[in-house]
Amino acid sequence: AQSTVPSGPVKNVDIIQRAFDPDIIRVSPGTTVVWTNKDTVNHRVVHLPELPGERELFHSESFSKGDTFSYSFQTAGRYYYSDPQYAGGRKSLVIVE
Repeated sequence: AQSTVPSGPVKNVDIIQRAFDPDIIRVSPGTTVVWTNKDTVNHRVVHLPELPGERELFHSESFSKGDTFSYSFQTAGRYYYSDPQYAGGRKSLVIVE
């Protein structure tokens, strides 16, 4: 499988102890966010649409320690996400501005 290197800025988020670190990030449009699983259990990264008619933009497969998932944010806005299996109602946030 070819790994694609994102063009433009990259922001890294670690998944550790069943949480996203940092929990809230601010990026500019065109930034690729790369989530890295540094936990002992598998995780998913799932967008949680808030607005009526807003569609789910990203939904990763379950990925294990050392693996990554990335998504490039093109449009300004607030994008909540979580790992539904472990979040317990907690949401993390990407602010694109």
